[in-house]
Amino acid sequence: MSADQNQASGSTRARACACAAMLMLVLAGGMPGQSQAMIHDANLQKTLTATIQAYFDAQSARAVLAAKVDSERIARETMASATRREASGTVARSDTLQATTALARASLELHRADGSYRKAVSVLLYAMGLPAESVIHLPEEASTENSLPEIERMLAVQGTQLQQQLRQARLAHPAILAAREQWRAAQSRVTASQAEGMPPIDFSANYYQNAYPGQGLSATRSRINTVGIAITIPVFDGFSRNYKIGRARAQAEQREQELTDTQNTVLTEVVKAHADALSSTENLRASEALLTAATQSLAVSQRKYGKGAADILEVLTTQASLADATQERIRCLAEWRSARLRLIASIGALGTQSVRSMQAQ
Repeated sequence: MSADQNQASGSTRARACACAAMLMLVLAGGMPGQSQAMIHDANLQKTLTATIQAYFDAQSARAVLAAKVDSERIARETMASATRREASGTVARSDTLQATTALARASLELHRADGSYRKAVSVLLYAMGLPAESVIHLPEEASTENSLPEIERMLAVQGTQLQQQLRQARLAHPAILAAREQWRAAQSRVTASQAEGMPPIDFSANYYQNAYPGQGLSATRSRINTVGIAITIPVFDGFSRNYKIGRARAQAEQREQELTDTQNTVLTEVVKAHADALSSTENLRASEALLTAATQSLAVSQRKYGKGAADILEVLTTQASLADATQERIRCLAEWRSARLRLIASIGALGTQSVRSMQAQ
């Protein structure tokens, strides 16, 4: 039957289709997407650390400002007491002048603390990416009453957490995870380079209906299935495969060394941060005792001065001691927060839950 006759015959229908599938057995090298995600997490940890530190600095500056306001109030009360006693003739003019000098010094320190607080808030706004004219309302400092038992509990807990923190850093720190993923990717590239020199296997499956590739349509109805396997065996590649495997192995060894260095660096930082956190907690306990003693001492001196049993120098001395104790308390709180932040960041556990825990305490 000719081709023209095939086209003219309307009762004969012919269909032809062919499908082929090729399967190459190769191994892919690494998962760069995971490695990039780990690096992104590490950068995110750094950004969070800087932002939270700016928040704690602003909070500490606000505490200093509140302490200076309180110091000025105490100095003003002392000057008022000295003025009343001078008016009654029980003390000399020198007492009032000394009290006035102390008040002026307290006012000067108050203005400086206000400037430092405004600067800390500006740094916080910049770290948070907010406009400079934004208004931030920081929470009040938590009361220090009955805090010594809580400090003792934290000391007892922190002393037994080092091994757990080191284990957590090995498993969850973004820098270690990124280095480990890069090392695994390098190992996968070694395996892929070795697999490239192996004989590739091609698998093909074909289905033909009423036709063959490159031939005309058949008038008779037919169906043919074919299956084939082809193995290509390389004879000589000029040792390029050996060179490629050697380069991949060298890169894998380099990534392994980088992983070891990263682990050592991170774990060293965890040990140092844990020691700083433990020391800052002990300093917090000492500053609490110092502040309590200074507060009680000033109250006694003021009562004695009001009754004429103490001079103005004793009152001013205890007043200065209370200001120093308050400053030490604020400094110890700031060091304690920073140490805990560094510890959490060094472990790689910085997140919403850890930040809320720090803020609650």
